[in-house]
Amino acid sequence: IEDDSTKLDDLIPRILLDLKYAIIQDEIRQSEEKLKKSSETKNESEISEIARQLIELQEIKKDIAKHLGERMVVRH
Repeated sequence: IEDDSTKLDDLIPRILLDLKYAIIQDEIRQSEEKLKKSSETKNESEISEIARQLIELQEIKKDIAKHLGERMVVRH
């Protein structure tokens, strides 16, 4: 039988990764909204910066998902 400290050693990293994943997903959603607004105003420099940030956030999301052992659907 596992003792409580062993269970915590397994649970805490998983919970932290779940939290990070949720935060990244929220940041991606916010960045997508900013990108849409920037596209409407045709602000090219802002569009480029937000697009770069989105790529970085997607990479972070992919890495976290690998650690969580989840399947990811990659959008093209």
